[in-house]
Amino acid sequence: MNGGVDKANTIKEVSAQLQAHSDGLVTLEEVFKTISSEVRSLATDIIPVKESLTTIVLMCQRLDVAYDNYIGSFNKLAQITTVEESYERYESLKSLMKSRNPSLSEDYYTMSFVSGLKEEIRNVVQMFKPASDTDAFYLARMQQASGHMCKTQQLFMLVASDDVASPSSEETEDEVASPPSPAVFTMEISLHALTGSTHSFVDAKLAEQLQLPVEPTGQILVTVANGDSTISRGIFNHLQWSMQDYQFQGDLRVLPLGGCDIVLGVHWLKQLGDITFNLAELKLTFLHHGHLITLQGSSTVPSCNLLTGSSFLKFLKNNTPTIIGQFFSISAAPLEPIHPDISTLLDSYADVFEPPTSLPPKRAIDHQIPLKPNAAPISQRPYRCPHLQKSVVEKLIQEMLDVGFIQDNHSPFASPVLLVKKKDGSWRFCVDYRKLNDITIKDKFPIPLIDDLLDELHGVVIFSKIDLKSRYYQILMHIDDIHKTAFRTHQGHYEFRVMPFGLTNALATFQSLMNTIFKPFLRKFVLVFFDDILIYSKSLEEHAVHLAQVLSLLRQHSFFANKNKYCFAQNKLAYLGHLITSEGVAADPDKIAAMQQWPQPTTLKQLRGFLGLTG
Repeated sequence: MNGGVDKANTIKEVSAQLQAHSDGLVTLEEVFKTISSEVRSLATDIIPVKESLTTIVLMCQRLDVAYDNYIGSFNKLAQITTVEESYERYESLKSLMKSRNPSLSEDYYTMSFVSGLKEEIRNVVQMFKPASDTDAFYLARMQQASGHMCKTQQLFMLVASDDVASPSSEETEDEVASPPSPAVFTMEISLHALTGSTHSFVDAKLAEQLQLPVEPTGQILVTVANGDSTISRGIFNHLQWSMQDYQFQGDLRVLPLGGCDIVLGVHWLKQLGDITFNLAELKLTFLHHGHLITLQGSSTVPSCNLLTGSSFLKFLKNNTPTIIGQFFSISAAPLEPIHPDISTLLDSYADVFEPPTSLPPKRAIDHQIPLKPNAAPISQRPYRCPHLQKSVVEKLIQEMLDVGFIQDNHSPFASPVLLVKKKDGSWRFCVDYRKLNDITIKDKFPIPLIDDLLDELHGVVIFSKIDLKSRYYQILMHIDDIHKTAFRTHQGHYEFRVMPFGLTNALATFQSLMNTIFKPFLRKFVLVFFDDILIYSKSLEEHAVHLAQVLSLLRQHSFFANKNKYCFAQNKLAYLGHLITSEGVAADPDKIAAMQQWPQPTTLKQLRGFLGLTG
């Protein structure tokens, strides 16, 4: 009996254990289902991340830029498709450039973007001299949207005249300056067979204007010379046209050309038989209807036509598909004629106004670069030079080597170089000496105050002004400091033998030397502010003597004056932002025009801005 009870208890215990295991399996199944659900949810979240990573990889491949080679990719930027796509790539690379090269100016980035545009867009953008890359982008988009290329480029000089009604002269000028009216339908025909055009085309706008019966065809993709593609959707059969009094006929496809009216390709040339080309004289000779004829090509040479404002308005009225121009206001303010005695004096000192062709002589003061104690030599990597500027750097380096201003160098010092555009469009060679200036002991030589200089002009009536040519290059470097001026370019390591631009104590050295040379004459009849020398006198006879003394001193110390920036024996001239006359000194109107034309401030912020401008 007891045995049966024990077996029953054992069975109950086993059943309880099996029930427990069964509950555990159910719990495991629920946990597994939960984990599976979470895994599926996680996989769903991973898909967008994967797509984003794929997009990033594709963008990097499209930009073709590795982080280590971002400078090379930036300097090789070139527009391939649209302006928008080019600007997007430019912005991506610009952010990398600015993070690693914060010293580069905005002008550098603007020029880099403009230089990468297509030629037909770049030329127009450069004409407007954009102040920033956003301005350049705006102008480029406008030119891209217009899609216009001038068929006959013309340059006009506009003459202001008060006579409004002069019909006879206007008609005469219009005959000379204005091209034929569009109603005549004089067409410009381009022979593109030699450059690879297989078919002949007529401009879509011309076909619409002439209401030509165009026969629709299937869409034909046409690739043009710059790599862009366009679509031709129709053909005009048996189109007749005249070239130089000879009649021709052919089947021409309709295509938006823009630059010309008709393009004649290989398809048209095949109909002519044997052809003789004279590419030097742009002549094409072949048999046409049994007669040997010659077609003479035209070369578009820019010319300048003179016309009045009324004639120009009439020209625009008759010829206005698109006009892009840049207008300048030119006003003449001739100086007073130089007195014959002064002219004779200047002729005797003609050598002073010649450009320097050799090193300056050793003088009492040469430029020195005293360094702070325990300062280590400055050595910087050269800046990456855009491809279009490399030839400019090489030319300027060779010019300075020929004159002897620089020489090869192997010192531990090295500073980077860059080019800065001048007002006349040429380039100024500059070395970035900021790191060297940081470890240079500053010179405390006093620089003269302009107001103190102008106080000396009371009672004088005649003035002359002389500006020195390449002022810094007319002072030698001290022999012990030449190696500190070392700089690197993409082609070598050089050092200056003359005082270069950009050194911290250069102005003090120059003013100190000028004061030493002109010490006998200062505040008597000479004022010197760096390279601007002013000679003043109370009479013409006295002025001739003073001028001879100054020119003799310049010749004695081998200083050369800039022949484009001098004024002699004048009763009025501009000096240091002021207009000096026999009646006194006044602010130069050109210098204060911005302040006079400033709109009246209406808020506190605008008032602060105006006060910040005027000082």
